[in-house]
Amino acid sequence: MITKLNNPTTEQLDEILTIWLTANLDAHDFVEPEYWQENFDLVKQTLPDAELYVATEDHQIVAFLGLAENYIAGLFVNKQYRSRGLGTDLLNSVKEQQQFLQLSVYEKNSRAINFYLNNGFTPKTSDVDFKTNEVEYLMTWQKPNLDML
Repeated sequence: MITKLNNPTTEQLDEILTIWLTANLDAHDFVEPEYWQENFDLVKQTLPDAELYVATEDHQIVAFLGLAENYIAGLFVNKQYRSRGLGTDLLNSVKEQQQFLQLSVYEKNSRAINFYLNNGFTPKTSDVDFKTNEVEYLMTWQKPNLDML
């Protein structure tokens, strides 16, 4: 079930942070693990400022999407729940409410790039993330204008 998480509890934020850290370590083996561990406290501080959408199973958060205005700051799925459509469900929930979305994804994260391409995102620019020295793409999605069809 996908829901927007208003006023998350400390326990809910802890669940989200655990998913954030383990998913980043898993998906970004080309980035030093210390990078994610060093950014944990910053993410913990800023997470409550984002619009949070969560997928739950048995009252447990198993995936989440963080949105800052029209920027997807992160979409992460607990490893044992991947390939079940939860990421797509989270993305579609946000697409229903937004006209335009953008996000950054590392070039070496081909699984994520393919996921976003399959969900209508287009790579716009690439740059080097100076914190990790990794190339990342800015990808965007625009809601189709049905009046033009």
